[in-house]
Amino acid sequence: MAMTVRILCAALLLGLAGCSNSYSPPRPAMVSLGSVGDYGYSDMRLSDSRYEVRYVEPRLRVSTNRSDREIAIEAAKQRSYDLALWHAAQLAVEKDYAALKVEQDHRDADVDVTTRSYRSYPPLMGYGWYGYPRPWFPYQYGYGAYPWYMDDPYVSRPSASARVSVRLIVKFEETADANSLDAAATIEQMRKRYAGASFPPKS
Repeated sequence: MAMTVRILCAALLLGLAGCSNSYSPPRPAMVSLGSVGDYGYSDMRLSDSRYEVRYVEPRLRVSTNRSDREIAIEAAKQRSYDLALWHAAQLAVEKDYAALKVEQDHRDADVDVTTRSYRSYPPLMGYGWYGYPRPWFPYQYGYGAYPWYMDDPYVSRPSASARVSVRLIVKFEETADANSLDAAATIEQMRKRYAGASFPPKS
């Protein structure tokens, strides 16, 4: 009996350890592309004072409701624009320019809406993926006893995801004017707004 208790305790501790090890923290948003995943900012020099700056978000789940999805995507586009602008302002300061002007602004979203079918099981057993091993209940093969099961064997559930990207063409300037942005002020503004911004852990 004591041996059985010790084995159960050890199994419980291992299970708890496995749960703690499987935890994944949120992913920081303001990172260079490829440094921690397939998202982040990048830049390409076009001339001494002009750069192309991009920001690509990871693919994220969005609502299957079209209006709700569009609202979320517009918010993501604005966030990506701000993060790209933040990096552009950092570049301007790094290159000893006081200001920057956004000459072109391109915002895109790749939306994927899919419907997956689940095989329905007898009552109290919920739903499982199509092709998932059948349950071990004695009546697992007794389809004749459950005519409803054969009439409606699948349940369809939609899901949606989106991947947002922004591309800016920016021109750096020696001094700020009414048509440009102060680089240092832009950095401070974006830092206050997005210093703690993050994305959900990769599933």
